[in-house]
Amino acid sequence: MVSDFNSRQIPQKADALMNNLNNTVQQVNQVVSEINKPDQQGLTRRNNYQRNADKREHQRVQIWTDASEALKHNFFLRGFFKKRGYYIWPTLRRRIP
Repeated sequence: MVSDFNSRQIPQKADALMNNLNNTVQQVNQVVSEINKPDQQGLTRRNNYQRNADKREHQRVQIWTDASEALKHNFFLRGFFKKRGYYIWPTLRRRIP
């Protein structure tokens, strides 16, 4: 059994596999440290991504607010919003009649 184990070169293959895994882990660590390095402004890529995501979300909310405000003043939908009490948008609460 041991001779069969050695004849298939399983220990050498296992050693080669471990070396490849160690090299892969080192490369992943290098990439992660490169990503986490701050840029000229002192921000990491993760911080930049989060900041840009926050900007995009703010823009989406602003567009939604403008569109809902325009809908409230639409001739055909004005009664719906007036009946529901959605004319107090800045407070984000529904007006209770």
